[in-house]
Amino acid sequence: AAEGAPFAACTASMALSPTARARWAAAGGVCLGQPTEKVGLEVDGEVWNRCAMEAPKLGGSPADGQVGELRVKGPAIADNDSPLGHCTGDIGVRDPSGLIWTYGRLHDMIRGPPGVGTVPVLSVEAAAMTTGMLSWCVLVAAPVAMSASATVLVVKLAQAHPLDGSTLTWGADVRVAIRTALRSGRWAEISGIVRLLEYKKDCPYEARFSSVPDRPRLRAWAAKRLRTLGLEELQRDDKLDSLHMMKQKKRM
Repeated sequence: AAEGAPFAACTASMALSPTARARWAAAGGVCLGQPTEKVGLEVDGEVWNRCAMEAPKLGGSPADGQVGELRVKGPAIADNDSPLGHCTGDIGVRDPSGLIWTYGRLHDMIRGPPGVGTVPVLSVEAAAMTTGMLSWCVLVAAPVAMSASATVLVVKLAQAHPLDGSTLTWGADVRVAIRTALRSGRWAEISGIVRLLEYKKDCPYEARFSSVPDRPRLRAWAAKRLRTLGLEELQRDDKLDSLHMMKQKKRM
């Protein structure tokens, strides 16, 4: 919705179709459905140039339109931001069938390492959720030095393992499952550099939008947690994950 007025409507058949599931698992975005009546929706592709961002690696259809910021116009929506309409702050694309797919908020995009480009956080989060082991996850860029940041996936474990119903505990098996999901979801580069941190409380949400994770709060928590753990413990976890992955490959 924009300014309280809904600009897209999504049905269960749209969001849960095999095509939609395959698309968001492959970093193709999250389905918003189709634009509502009396609302005009445009995609402003110039946003990447204005923000000096690299083109993101996206798993959508080759026939998709331009990726950019979603702009909307309507009788109940202020449209004086630009000739294209109200700036929603959401990055998305329209597919050939007219469905709108979003990759997350513009200010939540993370600059990846060389060759990765701009990382759309919703796509990475959606790939991690395919493990079935997480209640929720949020990708943030946590500051770790004056001009450096770490890409961190903050997660909360699900109550039970999706396969056998056993209680999940934080460890190498869970971390490797998440990294494997990221690799299969077109995020091999992110899988190798992302830090995984367990958050044991409920997800904090923004005061204005009760369904939007409070990323600044999680970003600050992740930065503090990284400092508390220290480089030595993080490197130890990396070694455990690598050994676990090697054992898995030998079994295959």
